[in-house]
Amino acid sequence: MKLLALPIVGVVFVLLIANGNITFDYSSSSESSAPSSNEPRSPTVREVFAVIDAATAGPNDLDDAQINALVERVQATRNRAATTLLQRELPGLARRLDRKIEALHGRVARTRVTTSVGVKCRSATLRFLGRQRVVFRAFARQVALRGATPGSVDRFTTRVARVSAWYRGQIRACAAGAAPADRSAIEAAVSG
Repeated sequence: MKLLALPIVGVVFVLLIANGNITFDYSSSSESSAPSSNEPRSPTVREVFAVIDAATAGPNDLDDAQINALVERVQATRNRAATTLLQRELPGLARRLDRKIEALHGRVARTRVTTSVGVKCRSATLRFLGRQRVVFRAFARQVALRGATPGSVDRFTTRVARVSAWYRGQIRACAAGAAPADRSAIEAAVSG
């Protein structure tokens, strides 16, 4: 299960973003994919994509890869060696991820939006990053106080998946106010 490719937070938002992962594929961030002739490029779509892009950690984010690998190892092996490794690595990783979520939050907050849909999607994305931060901080605190167990990792991934599902719903809800072609482009990006 992938966590977020955000911000992270999959930073993580990074972090997380969890099959549950949300992936966004649009031409402005990739030289290899040219926009199709029927792809809407309205100000609304560009703003929503800019907000989502601002909240997304780079594809080569090593912290995102590390948290995903640690969580996947615990879930796959469910053994003491995996939970011990997670407990050892999580404190430093959690601090870095927390700073990344904070930086992503700032990037999203500074994203210039003028359309009502852009404003709503930016607000939803800022709330998403805040929720991600709460989930990761709670997990790091729980591991520091009581250690990691396969069950605690399962609960963490469930929370991450819930936050990611909530965010997909919020983006769909803010896109509902867009023109039909714009709404289709936004929903296609959120669906991956």
